[in-house]
Amino acid sequence: MLSKPQLAGRPIAVSHASAKGTSADIASCNYTARKFGVKNGMWVASARELCPDLVVVGYQFDQYERISTLMFRVLTKYTPRIQVRICTQALTR
Repeated sequence: MLSKPQLAGRPIAVSHASAKGTSADIASCNYTARKFGVKNGMWVASARELCPDLVVVGYQFDQYERISTLMFRVLTKYTPRIQVRICTQALTR
């Protein structure tokens, strides 16, 4: 939503399928979408049945990495005791 402020207040989900009728799953969704019953792992088609106005956006891995790095820097200012879990899929991109 940081990169798409025009979508504020609308039900939003993240998936690799932005086209209608695809069989992809929801990776994440905002609280507005959750009010309609949309959940992570749900098929996009099922989510659209619950929430016809659902906006499905694609992944933005570069942005996720940038924000994660900023957050990690803030956390390490307060404590050195942070456990990091590395996703091996991200390493193969």
